[in-house]
Amino acid sequence: MVQTRERARLARLAAIPASFALKSPLQIKYDQVVSRIGKKWPRGFGSSRSRGIRGNGFNCYQNSALQAFMHQPAFLNWIMTHNKPIPNSRSNGVINPCSANPPAYFLSAVPPTCAACAFKVLINTYWNLNPPSDPIPCTAPGVVGLVQIGYDSGEFQRGLQLDANDFYNLLQIRTAVATASPQNQAVQNQAVQNQPPPNQPPPKQPPPNQAPPNQPPQNPPITWEGQYKALYHIRAPSTFVCHLCSHSRSGPILDEPSLILHTRQNSTSLLNELLALFDDDLVVACTNCNVNLARQHMAYRIEAAPHILKINLNIMNGGNATGSIQWKIRAGINVLNTLDLTHLQTHNSLPLTYKLSSVIAHEGSGRTGHYLATCRGPKDVISSLADAQREVVTQAHLTRNPQRIGTWSGDFNVHTATYIRDESQWTAAQRRLAQMVVTDLSYTNVLAGTFSSLY
Repeated sequence: MVQTRERARLARLAAIPASFALKSPLQIKYDQVVSRIGKKWPRGFGSSRSRGIRGNGFNCYQNSALQAFMHQPAFLNWIMTHNKPIPNSRSNGVINPCSANPPAYFLSAVPPTCAACAFKVLINTYWNLNPPSDPIPCTAPGVVGLVQIGYDSGEFQRGLQLDANDFYNLLQIRTAVATASPQNQAVQNQAVQNQPPPNQPPPKQPPPNQAPPNQPPQNPPITWEGQYKALYHIRAPSTFVCHLCSHSRSGPILDEPSLILHTRQNSTSLLNELLALFDDDLVVACTNCNVNLARQHMAYRIEAAPHILKINLNIMNGGNATGSIQWKIRAGINVLNTLDLTHLQTHNSLPLTYKLSSVIAHEGSGRTGHYLATCRGPKDVISSLADAQREVVTQAHLTRNPQRIGTWSGDFNVHTATYIRDESQWTAAQRRLAQMVVTDLSYTNVLAGTFSSLY
C-alpha cells in the first residue's frame, strides 16, 4: 500500500501500525460497491411504519421472510435501481435491466415474475402512506409475485407451512439473477456515468488503445450480482493446524449468502455457536506427520464481510425422506443486539460490528405452528409482526428468545436473525483511514485482478 503522511498520522490516532494492511483486497472491493448503495431509509420512508401482511392460513413462513427484507434499507435502495431508466437518456435505456421480457415491473396490474420487480412493487405498496394499522392484503401483486416464484421453484407446495429460512434463501438467489446478461448490464451501468447532458454533443473519443487525457484509471463497472455479493455474501477461508506437529494447511472456504449454526438442545448463545463454527477441533488425517486420526484445529477467518449478515439458527432437525417429520430445538438461545466479529477477520485492525435488524421466530413443532418477524423500522421503531397482527415492542423484546406477541399463548423460538453492518461507534480516525483505503486508486488498481468475481 502506498503510504502517505496523512495515513500514517491517522494510523497512529487509531492505534494501528501504518504498515498494516487494514483490509483484504476483496473487503476493499465489497466496501467500494456498498459505498455506492444508499444505506439510510429511502426518502419518504422516515414517516412510515411497519405493516402487517395478511395471512391465508399457511403463508406465515413467507410473510415473515418478506418482513425481514422490507426492513433492510440497503436492500430497498438497491432493489429500486433494478430496471431503472437512465437519467436524460437519449435511447430510453435502463440500468440493471430486467431479465424478464417484457420487464415485469411494468406489468404492475398482475403479479411480476421477476423477483426484483416483485420486490419493487411490494416496496412501494408496503411503505406507502397508508397507516400501519392497515395490513397489506395477501393478494397484493408484489406479495403474490414473490410467493408464486417460490411455488414455481418446486421447493414449496401450496397449503403447507414450510421453512421461512428456505424461502428467504430462495428469494435471495432469485433476486441475484434478476438482471439481463452481466456483460450488457455492466456496460449499461457504466453508460450512466458517461451519459452527456441533453442537447449536448457527446465528447470526442480518443484514438484506439489510448486513454483519455487527464483521466485516472477506473475500475470496471460493477454488475448486479456483484452488488448482491457485497450486500450478502460472507467469504471466510479456513486453516487446519495439527496439534501433534503444528503443520498448517489450507482448508475449505466458506462463501455463502448466510451462516447456518447447527444448534443443540443445550445451546445458550448465538455468539457461542458462531465462535464454535469459526474455531473448532476436529480429528482428521495429517499428511505431514502421517497420523490417520490426529487432532487438528480448524479456524475460519473472514476475508470479506457483507453489509447484511443473515444467520440461521437451525432449530429444525431430523425428518424422513419427504421432510414431513421434524423435531425442534427449543433452547432459549441468547440473541445479541450487537455482534462484534472484529477478531474473526483476516485483517482485524478495524472493527467489524453488526446491529440486529430482525428476527424470524417459530411457534409449534415440525411442520405445524406459526411464524412471526420482529423488525427494526425507521426511527428505530421496533414492531412484532405475525401476519396482519402488529405490535410495537421494545429493544429488549427484539433480542428476546423465545418471542411473544399479543395474546398468543405460545412461545416463538428464534429461527433466523438478520444483522446490518454498524460503524456508529467508529472513531473519526478509523472512519477517515477506512475511507482512504477504499478510495486509494493507486492501491486498488494494483489489486483489480483479485476482483474479477464481482464483475
